Amino acid sequence: VAGGNVSNASRVVAGMRAGFRACYQRGLAQNPDAQGSIRLSIRVGPGGEVQGVSASASGNLPGSVVSCVQSRASAAQFSPPEGGSAVISVPVTFVKQN
Repeated sequence: VAGGNVSNASRVVAGMRAGFRACYQRGLAQNPDAQGSIRLSIRVGPGGEVQGVSASASGNLPGSVVSCVQSRASAAQFSPPEGGSAVISVPVTFVKQN
């Protein structure tokens, strides 16, 4: 977390994981060998609302997985950050299970 502290950041991010997994499962239907990682930067505004999400991906994840994860993250609601704003960096790694 850069900027102000967000008291519930880790709990909110943990709650997003199931949705991220669902995005990946749909991606596997398109490309059975899809795996890789996404680094999300989530900008949190003064009321705890998500003001923007940027994503950088590596590996061979379909674009649909990256955009799905981004949209899930943009729907999150955090506690108001100390100091009025924060950027939360979230690494998400998808590895194919055999």
